[in-house]
Amino acid sequence: MNEIEDTKKPDTPEWTIGKAAKTHNLWLLAFSQFCYWGTGNYLVIAHQIKFAVDVGYTSVLAASVFALFGIASIGGQLCASISDVIGREKTVWIASVLAIGAMVALLSVKDNSQSWLLYTYAIVSGIATGLFSPTIFVGLADIFHGKNIGAISALVLTGTGIGGALGPWLGGYIHDVSGSYSTAFIISLVSFAVAGVSFWLAAPRNAVKIRTRMESLGT
Repeated sequence: MNEIEDTKKPDTPEWTIGKAAKTHNLWLLAFSQFCYWGTGNYLVIAHQIKFAVDVGYTSVLAASVFALFGIASIGGQLCASISDVIGREKTVWIASVLAIGAMVALLSVKDNSQSWLLYTYAIVSGIATGLFSPTIFVGLADIFHGKNIGAISALVLTGTGIGGALGPWLGGYIHDVSGSYSTAFIISLVSFAVAGVSFWLAAPRNAVKIRTRMESLGT
């Protein structure tokens, strides 16, 4: 009986939390999450109803309009598989541009005469968040795939936690000092742009090169 030659390649080194933490790619992804969710979404979500009431809408109407955010985000998540076709970075950039457009709509609300602006903000922001949320973790998995991906994902989620604590406080502080949410919402708008840039620099598209570099360094 002929001996079957084992042509299986040796196992490549696995990403560990320690190895991942030594890369700038991981921290850029965490920073992207911090910006998009923390000083982006959470800053606005915590204050959006108060903002709408301040400009003349009832709290019931404001709450019902902003509930569309959650519904629209489901649609965004269903469309997030587009990242398999056009790439992770382009998908995140689409999400960032949509989120910025949503903030422009919200900043344009000056009174209760143009409720369509609130609807536009809620729907477009929801779609953007639905696109962003799964794509960042798929991009993470592209780079750091392996048995430790769960633990590595937790490091990225620290960006959400830190941002979730800072964003709402920052929005409230700015309002208390200035008497307006405009500056806070501009910070949110800028944060969405920075999140897109940070994700691009993290470069899931270069996952193979990043892994090869890790293997060559033996880290």
